[in-house]
Amino acid sequence: MENSTFFEHGFVKLVANDYLTRMVSIDVCMPCTLFQAITPQLLGTGYVDHFRIRSPIAVWIPKLTDERYKPSVRHQGISDRLHVALREEILKTCKLFEHISDYLEDPSDIIPILPLGVYVEFSFRCHIDQIIGMLEGINNIRVAGIPEFQWSLASVLKESLEDFSKIFSPKLHSKC
Repeated sequence: MENSTFFEHGFVKLVANDYLTRMVSIDVCMPCTLFQAITPQLLGTGYVDHFRIRSPIAVWIPKLTDERYKPSVRHQGISDRLHVALREEILKTCKLFEHISDYLEDPSDIIPILPLGVYVEFSFRCHIDQIIGMLEGINNIRVAGIPEFQWSLASVLKESLEDFSKIFSPKLHSKC
């Protein structure tokens, strides 16, 4: 069905439309830090089901440009070098998580060692008419990735609304 991607592994995918109740089911994959920021809006709009860490594990690391560093340490190439160093350390942590998980009955015991940029997946169920309000509600959240997620969700919403109109428009016109 309809889907939209953002970042390296993020996506929003329409899984099902219930035309009678106007409910939709949407699969989402996004960095955990973004999920935490929008959770109040999600839960105020619908239901989050099947929450899990993406497999295989992937981590989103925002690119820090030179202007994000203190003037005293800014110089050519600092952002690239630090990004490489951050990525290496994060990958080590993810490999440690995967290794230790093999020995545990419940790997969720060690989830706290994972970075907040780890991608999570979940299903989201709600009335299609409430998605616009949710998009407006998250508009004021100042967390990296919000605009990308909004665009993806809005793209899927557009496709879903077009599906709804195709189903019900002919019936409305035929009764006139």
